[in-house]
Amino acid sequence: MLKLNRVIFLVVNLCFSLVLASAQTVPPCPGFNSVSNTNLACEIPTALQSGVQKANSLRGLTPTFATQLSQLPTATAISGSALTFSKSLGVITASNDSLGTILTQRGETIGRHKWYVSFDYQRFNFASIDGISLKSIPTVLLAEQGASGATLLDTVQRTRIDLLVNQYAAVGSFGVTRRLDLTVVVPISQIILKTGAVPGTSGLAEVGHSQLSPASTPFLAGSASGINDVSVNVKANVFNGEHTKIAVGGEVRLPTGDAGNFLGTGAYGLKPYLVLSRNGRITPNINLGYQWNGVSPLSVDPASGALQNLPSNFFYSGGVDFRALTRLTLTTEFVGQAVINGPRLALTSLQTPVGAFPSVTSASGTYAIDNIGVGFKFNPYKGWLLTADTLFAVDEGGLRSKVVPLVGLSYRF
Repeated sequence: MLKLNRVIFLVVNLCFSLVLASAQTVPPCPGFNSVSNTNLACEIPTALQSGVQKANSLRGLTPTFATQLSQLPTATAISGSALTFSKSLGVITASNDSLGTILTQRGETIGRHKWYVSFDYQRFNFASIDGISLKSIPTVLLAEQGASGATLLDTVQRTRIDLLVNQYAAVGSFGVTRRLDLTVVVPISQIILKTGAVPGTSGLAEVGHSQLSPASTPFLAGSASGINDVSVNVKANVFNGEHTKIAVGGEVRLPTGDAGNFLGTGAYGLKPYLVLSRNGRITPNINLGYQWNGVSPLSVDPASGALQNLPSNFFYSGGVDFRALTRLTLTTEFVGQAVINGPRLALTSLQTPVGAFPSVTSASGTYAIDNIGVGFKFNPYKGWLLTADTLFAVDEGGLRSKVVPLVGLSYRF
């Protein structure tokens, strides 16, 4: 137990040191490069051909994209069978309980000097943000004109954003001790982003004012592929009852991805968490956690231009896995998080010198991102596991993909 306490103490200190180090200043992205299709974080303002003042209503998109693309759910390091310790034999053996969860964690560990590796694929076709369709975002862009500095109407348009993410995740977990696991998650993504605008039509015929300029901009298309932010996770089983298991852990997210291309956040993250589960043929679990995020080059204060922390997140998840057959487990999971005081978009009617037009406005607030996943795990041979899952959105907060399929292959040895 003394050795375990020392390991946990060292990991916690390392986590806090990394988060404090994220306060370094990083310059914001320079702009979208249409030749090499890079700097995707700057594609939206470039496509709108607008400066800071004119892109005011859409300024929340970049930090929202950065925050949520770094928090996409991935399959967890669950070995595929519950583990029990035989005092008489002095060894860890696998029981015939369920094959484990997919997107949530259980309280047990994989066992001393055991290995678990997996490779998973998910497809996110984002369709909306805060309940607003990404295919048609009403946008009124304003600019300061004239010697008087009066705010004049510049353009009325509908912005379209197509965002597709193909994510591959390599997960490796090692049992350091009987009750302590070390897990590394390496996500690899392909991000495809297309942005443009078409003239708005609502009310244009009645206005007829020289200040009105219904705009159409050519669509910019960009893509990027690479490693995302890598996560290092330590989980310790602190209560190992016959049926009830309790674990605590900490996850550190490292800014290894290219933030300028939405492959990373550019910020460190720290997430302590608690897991409570009960073993058996039917295995319920509850996961709770809170993540602090550091300063990111993708989160800029619109007033001062200073870099800010990405919003924090409170995670609340749970599920039930059921052993339908010896080699087949069915899963139902709820995966939720609350983004605390994060950037948001809202529909509004914007009053201009030539009339009122529907538009979006930037705001900040706490909102929920909730999903329900349904899937199965199948054990075809020895330590191999096939995994399939479908995640369904149940609310509209933040950047949302209505349906997210997942397939994976894992092995325990």
